[in-house]
Amino acid sequence: MQLAEEHAVSRATIREALAHLERGHFVERVPRYGARVIEVDLAEINELYELRGVLLGLASERAARLGETAAIGRFDLAVRALEELAAQGVDAPAYTRAVLDVQDLLIEMACSKWVRMTYDQISNQALWRIMVRNNGMVFASDERRKASAHDWRMLADALVARDPAASEAQARQLIRASGAFLQQLYERKTP
Repeated sequence: MQLAEEHAVSRATIREALAHLERGHFVERVPRYGARVIEVDLAEINELYELRGVLLGLASERAARLGETAAIGRFDLAVRALEELAAQGVDAPAYTRAVLDVQDLLIEMACSKWVRMTYDQISNQALWRIMVRNNGMVFASDERRKASAHDWRMLADALVARDPAASEAQARQLIRASGAFLQQLYERKTP
């Protein structure tokens, strides 16, 4: 009732907004309490990284087998640009946007509507947007951005060589490294 009064809308509108936020995993409803913002825990973060590792590994393996030569060339150029950004010391949000663009190219090269749909679903999870995409936590330092660019270079080289197994392994390693870095940040912030 307080939110409805504060925003001059009906309680039905507030209920629908909360239901929408709940579906997006921003809030959870608690019986006899109401709705509260979902807390983020390390286990959920690790699970999302595991899922992304599998998904990007699959996308990379498929891209090495099925990707058009021109698309792999564009991917290689995008990774070169990523390396330049890291070398120039660009900030974390700008680097994160560039990484997301490179990931998007990789997902496209997988030539699979199911990989795309699953990737988009994970990318749209509230936890993922809050913890990683929006503030670039995983790329917080120049050193981490350079390490990330190196990992992307290893993946690009495997794709250019058309090596499906190496491409998959490199993609999984790239995600593992990001997840490990985020876990270290999380552990430093919690006593």
